[in-house]
Amino acid sequence: RYRQQDAVLYGTEVMLKYQPALFKGLRISASYEALVGKLIGGEYLPYMPARKLKPEVRYEREFDRQVSGYAFMNNEFVFTQNLVNPLEQETPAYQLFNAGAGVTLHHHKTGYQIYVTANNLLNEAYFDHLSRLKTFGLFNIGRDISIHIKIKLFNNLKQNKNEKTN
Repeated sequence: RYRQQDAVLYGTEVMLKYQPALFKGLRISASYEALVGKLIGGEYLPYMPARKLKPEVRYEREFDRQVSGYAFMNNEFVFTQNLVNPLEQETPAYQLFNAGAGVTLHHHKTGYQIYVTANNLLNEAYFDHLSRLKTFGLFNIGRDISIHIKIKLFNNLKQNKNEKTN
């Protein structure tokens, strides 16, 4: 059982990006997230996310006015969550390797997007600290590969409505 009490929350979120002028379209970035919640009595708040560090390499390119594409790779490092409430379990550290690529095509007033995303490529068995299923010994999702196809049939619908009213 949890009671309402005064607490202090503090944290940080930092993102660094570098885009070298020599390699147009290349972006190297890293983000860091941390959040701590503590009750006035000294106990930690339950279900606070673990600290994360996520470096990423991304390349985007516009081939012409109608075709553009991108590809990325990142590695999500999630640190051990040991700042836990007495009613919680600590969660061990893990890392997830993700990658993806996609292309956008424009033809007349129709836009097409096709992209593939692969998360947890190395099929790491892990528990996310915020998962309510970890107490039952159920891991988070393993390797996850998805293909997305989006078709925007009325890409300029808003523009067409404005032209009709004028």
